Amino acid sequence: MDQQELLTHIEDFFDTLYITEGATPDDEIMSLIHLKITPIEARVLQAQVTEEEIYHATFALHPTKCPEPNGFTAQFYH
Repeated sequence: MDQQELLTHIEDFFDTLYITEGATPDDEIMSLIHLKITPIEARVLQAQVTEEEIYHATFALHPTKCPEPNGFTAQFYH
């Protein structure tokens, strides 16, 4: 194998290394993947956020740390 053939072989290998065309998850493999959260946990995570939760989250922030993109720190919201 000469140097040009080797170079072509290497290029072909890396061109196709991460191609996933036509790849679909195998049903057998997918059946082994268990849910990470239960349906009850999903409902809790999808529930509306209450004003009380917003209040507690806002006041849990240090008043002068991490300004928001708008430039306001948590102190503005306290």
